Formats: sequence, C-alpha cells, structure tokens
Amino acid sequence: MSKSIIFTLLFLYLSTNVYANFIIKLATYSHKQNLMKQVTQLDKNLQNKIILIEEEHLYKLFSISYKDKEEAINYLSSYQKIFPDAYIMIDKYKHTEKKSLDIVLALQVDNNITNKEKNISILPVQDILQPKNPEYPSLTFEKLFKNRTYFLSPDSINTPSERLLIKASFEENNVSYTTLIGNIPPMEKKYILRHNRLYLINHNKISPSQYSTIDTLLFEYMVVARWFKGKKIHKMRYYKKEEDARSYLDSIHFD
Repeated sequence: MSKSIIFTLLFLYLSTNVYANFIIKLATYSHKQNLMKQVTQLDKNLQNKIILIEEEHLYKLFSISYKDKEEAINYLSSYQKIFPDAYIMIDKYKHTEKKSLDIVLALQVDNNITNKEKNISILPVQDILQPKNPEYPSLTFEKLFKNRTYFLSPDSINTPSERLLIKASFEENNVSYTTLIGNIPPMEKKYILRHNRLYLINHNKISPSQYSTIDTLLFEYMVVARWFKGKKIHKMRYYKKEEDARSYLDSIHFD
C-alpha cells in the first residue's frame, strides 16, 4: 500500500473520529405540534439545548452538538426521561440548516396556519407521545417483510452480553440472519406470513404456537414481539438502517 493511500485513510479516520462532534437524536415526528408538546415536558435548561431539522417531510429533534462522546453521555439520561429512545450519534448535520428551539417556539404552529390562529399556545401534556409512523397502516404485513433488510437489536438490554446486532435479509420465502455484534452463528430459514404473523419453518414444519407479531411501528424501526404458547417471550427492534441500530447500541451504558 502506497504512502499516499495510507495518509488518505489516516486523514479520513481522524476526520470522522477524533474530530467528530456528537449529538443526541431525540425523536422523529411527522407533526410538529406533537413534537413541541413533548418538548414542553423537558427540563427548562434542556429546552434551550435542542435543534430541529426538517428532512423529507419529517421533523427530527436533536440535542446541541457536543465536543466528545463523554460529554453527550452526561446529558443522555436526562433527555431519555422524556424521549426514551434517545441515542448518541456522530453529528452528520454540521453543514445543514438548523432551527434552534427559540425559533421553533416563537412559531409555535406550522407556517400554513393563519395569523389569527398563530396565537394558539402549545400546552404541556402529561403522557409521553409516541411518534408512530402514519405511513405504516397503508403497508401490508407482506410489504413490511418481503424483500426487505433489517438490523435487529433487543428492545431491552440489561447486561453487556445482551448487546446484539443481527442483519436479517428477507427474500420471497427465505430469511438469512448474519450476526454483526454477538456470538450467534449465522442461519437461514424459510418463513411464511399468515394473519399478520411471521412463522419460521424448522425441518419443513411450522409450530402454530411459535410466531412473531409487530408491536410498534416507528420511523426508524419497528418492534417485533416473539410469542411462544400464548406468551410474549421477547421483543426485537428492526431498524431500517445499520447506523441507527449501532447508535442505539453505543448509547447503552452499564454501571
């Protein structure tokens, strides 16, 4: 390998790691009103440390940028009290136009609302509003799985050994699992979809008491529950993007 190539690779590593800034991804909403209601529950000091980005007709909420990951970790648990799915990620929006919370609160409502209606205030809410994806109800169960690739992680992680990342590639009739983090061997299974349930086929047989269902549909991922004999035994997050799944795992810390 030539010296120029080595220098280029070293420069890219330093640019993306040593000098990277970190932000906390809080949530993605399709309705600004619901997002702002959620923001009112944050501690007053944190409300001034929020950035809003409109991207692909969605409103994405982030913390301000932190100089290193350790500084972001110090704030993560405070944000998670209101946004449970908040996670740390490298700030890839450095050169994107951002709106601070002060600007957003000054608007309070969407721009297409009349001047008379702009005096409407956004009141705090008591319950946490889950940013469910309105696109999903129009998708059939088959379209959510067939010919799609997801990156799977446990929905709840309590110990370091539970940190898993598995790539699941669904084809027409087969699904292949490749472990990216963890010690689970790769495998390939046939599957069928019936009555909004996912069944895996073992030795050309289907067990009616073992299947998976969709618990929750969000923008970045969906939660899939595994059932056995009428009991829900565990839940997995099916992320659309690997970087979102890795950011989620990297944000989990143990004392």
